[in-house]
Amino acid sequence: MDLENGLPTKEAGEKLIEAAISANGVDGIREVAPLAFTARVMDGVNLEEADSFLGATVEIAPTINPLFHALMVHLGATPNGLRTYEVSAGKDADPELLQAIMEVLPGGICYPPNCVEEGEKDGFHLNNIRRYKVFHDLYYLLRSTPAGEEMDRAGMTHMTADHPVEGPLAGAAIVVSASKGRVFIKVCTNRAPERASEGGVVAKGTGLFLSDEPGTPDLDRLRPGGKLDPQQVTPDRAVSLLEAAAEQGYAVVDTEGQLGLLRRVLADLVIAQRVPGSPGQGRLVVGNSVKSKLGKADDRLGERDSERATRSALVPAALAGAAVEAAKKAGAVATIDPQVADVIKMAQAKPVKADPKNSELRLRDYQREAVGLHLSTDVGFLQCCSVGLGKTAITLRGMRAWAEQKAQESN
Repeated sequence: MDLENGLPTKEAGEKLIEAAISANGVDGIREVAPLAFTARVMDGVNLEEADSFLGATVEIAPTINPLFHALMVHLGATPNGLRTYEVSAGKDADPELLQAIMEVLPGGICYPPNCVEEGEKDGFHLNNIRRYKVFHDLYYLLRSTPAGEEMDRAGMTHMTADHPVEGPLAGAAIVVSASKGRVFIKVCTNRAPERASEGGVVAKGTGLFLSDEPGTPDLDRLRPGGKLDPQQVTPDRAVSLLEAAAEQGYAVVDTEGQLGLLRRVLADLVIAQRVPGSPGQGRLVVGNSVKSKLGKADDRLGERDSERATRSALVPAALAGAAVEAAKKAGAVATIDPQVADVIKMAQAKPVKADPKNSELRLRDYQREAVGLHLSTDVGFLQCCSVGLGKTAITLRGMRAWAEQKAQESN
């Protein structure tokens, strides 16, 4: 597909429209969701290195659905930035053009500017009673322009529908405004309404989430008041989120072919990632092409899904470490986050031995235990002894012993 600023050129857009009509008839260009999602591997990341899959090395963000963009351009709207379209509505403008564009916009997700403040705060969600007022405001906003003076009310009645609570229209909103003979159509993300989920209740206005999995990022990034930076996630999470987006009916934009590459690489990996805020746990990610047995972790991962690149689960750090070792022994490519590995080693650590001839090692038993923990780590750990229990002595001795140990290992 020929692209310009990440969106299809006019010629490419015409082909998209033809393909949509060929596949589904006229329904293929009705109620087209304006939002899509895309991901991009960050600059400097080498996907041939397994450790690149431990950290947040992929950016994921909402963008404009290429088919929606193609429809807007086809009908005569002019792109104005990434997500806004401008329609001429002055005295010399074609009123049928404005009418056609309003009729093609999805019902239930269009709002006038006086709804923006509420939408920023809690999301755009209106019941049918208030929806008629919004429809009234939209209709007379358009009628205030020269080209909209003869606007056919019947052609806009689809906008009286409630805002959808699921599917690709639930996560989107369109703000329609008018100024000096021009109508502006701005595509926004929308915060999810209150809903029940396996992970509990997602409160009204908390954000736009594609998954209930803990740690899922908020993708409400195209807000009415401004665009926010993309979210940074691990490669496996980026792929799983885009898979979830596709399952929910959103378009997925893979302009550089990176999604396919990520799926192929992830399929053969076993990864133990850290879980921020839960140092005793690891997030175990297993590619669907990995056939080796991973011990008790297999029961936590569930069945393979041919439509998904990976399986994942939150497991105790020790279980994640054991799965990585089992995968390595079976010949699979596996990697573990150093912080998860530290937790496993700390559980096996022994107190440093006392040396009565060396005053530096005349530590109390609990202090020797703390130094032993320090020696077992690569990244380190948070030492939280109470006041007066010798944090300084423990830390200094631990730092010296750790340095001596690393020096011996390097020789």
